[in-house]
Amino acid sequence: MKPDIILILIDSCNYRKIISTETKTPNIDRLIKNGVTFSNTTSVADATLLSTTGLFTAMYPFKTGIRSPKNNKLNENITTIFSILEKEGYENYGYRPTLQENDDLFPNFRNDDDLYDVFTNMDDGLGKKIIRQLQKKGEKPRFFFIHPHDLHQPIVVSKEFDNEKFGIGNYERQAAALDSWLGKIIEQVELENTLIVITGDHGSFVKSFSMNGKSVIEADGLNQLRISKISNNLPEFLDPIKKKLFFALENRKQKKKEHIISELDLTANEKRNLLAGRFTVNHTLFEDQIRIPLIFSGYNVRSGLEIDQQVRNIDISPTILDIIGISNELTTDGISLKKFIDGEDIIESPAFLETNPLIIRKSDDVIGIRTSEFKYFRNKENQNKNVNLYNLKDDPYENNNLKDERKDVVLDMEKQIQDIIGDHKI
Repeated sequence: MKPDIILILIDSCNYRKIISTETKTPNIDRLIKNGVTFSNTTSVADATLLSTTGLFTAMYPFKTGIRSPKNNKLNENITTIFSILEKEGYENYGYRPTLQENDDLFPNFRNDDDLYDVFTNMDDGLGKKIIRQLQKKGEKPRFFFIHPHDLHQPIVVSKEFDNEKFGIGNYERQAAALDSWLGKIIEQVELENTLIVITGDHGSFVKSFSMNGKSVIEADGLNQLRISKISNNLPEFLDPIKKKLFFALENRKQKKKEHIISELDLTANEKRNLLAGRFTVNHTLFEDQIRIPLIFSGYNVRSGLEIDQQVRNIDISPTILDIIGISNELTTDGISLKKFIDGEDIIESPAFLETNPLIIRKSDDVIGIRTSEFKYFRNKENQNKNVNLYNLKDDPYENNNLKDERKDVVLDMEKQIQDIIGDHKI
């Protein structure tokens, strides 16, 4: 019998916090110890819609038909990993937040409770629901897709983990809480007969850090959650007023944060994390936004291997198919990483990056290219606007923009973008 597959896609998953000795994640650490970790993995986008499109089609999203929350129909000629696995006898199960319900990526999952409210955490009954479904043994192999939303802003920390033992800030503490649920999920399966994949849809700015043992600019997650729920329940005819009020409040909070931050001695990276607002219109593609963890563990996977060469989330589906021995029928920009897992070398592929347009107002979106050495991004419509270039080896936190000093690299990376885009419309 073919192995079961469990793909856990952690929303807003900051790789610096998840693959870190600072965060208490013993279950993820165990998977790392017993599996293969790709420590230099990028998502193709900074938000869920486009990143999951890349993940499940193994293609750059601009080739698939899915472009925005309002333009989200998958082209008829596009194949997903769900359809390939179903053809091979797999049953698809899934749990995903309601914000994903309007796109064409997903199959009709075998469980009829696949959609859950976007404000639901694993502690709110979702974790138990997933475990009950895993405990139901069937005759066919299963592809289990789990998309926890626990680390998405606003973050409300589980009571059991809301103390300094699990981290200095809300993000670290809730990551520890989520890890405890991952441990409970892993307990339900036989690792030798199950391929477990842990990754993220995209990264996240973490809006706090430790200074003199105290958390700086920690958001009130519970209060934000209450406001969001009230806002979502208001009738549609109040939308214009709601949007106006929302952005007025956001601007007010932003000015307050800017005042506090102006009195602190911070790096550019620290300022970005603290100032990152909800629904910011000036989009960027910094490491905190697009770097994600990637761990393969269990069936047909070596133990204790870390690979630091750049890979992309469009490589995940081809790798899953290769590991379990199923022919890859995807029309793909991604590649299988199994050669890496087997100890062979692969030439690094550049990673094309883009930002996801906002739903409620127009955003200044950017596109970019990344290698292990350099990151380049600029305005989507104008290659001379919002130009950013960073040397990731010398400046991993992207504090120094080299757009003027290294114009030769800017020109080279712009050419790489044009080669990838070709005649496609972005």
